[in-house]
Amino acid sequence: MAAVDVRRPTHTADVSKLSTEKVMELAAESARTMAAQAGLVLQLLGELDRRQGWRIEGATSLEAWMVQRFGFSITTARAYAHLATRLFDLPHLAAGLSAGDLSVDKVRAVIDAATPETDRDLCEHATTPELRGRS
Repeated sequence: MAAVDVRRPTHTADVSKLSTEKVMELAAESARTMAAQAGLVLQLLGELDRRQGWRIEGATSLEAWMVQRFGFSITTARAYAHLATRLFDLPHLAAGLSAGDLSVDKVRAVIDAATPETDRDLCEHATTPELRGRS
């Protein structure tokens, strides 16, 4: 029997062998990685939309391209396209997401109220330890 890789379990049976503390640690680490990857995807989508690169594959919009290419629902594609477009002018929120310090949900919660002038403050407020559930 192969040893369990406690850093990156890939099967439910592997996860069940971990301590509760390790499960919590890996879940938090994975959530930060997921947010950072979403930040990268949103930056790339924003650039693709500015170039209208989705037209190369015959799509009629960035949203349609994501539905076709990624298998996203139209609702998810619209949300990602909106975030991608707005984050271009909000470098602090974009950086917080790309660093894994902010979740996509936190960014979505403030994106429509954010302006280039309020970007830094919103990012700092959203990344305070008390609001992240850390001490």
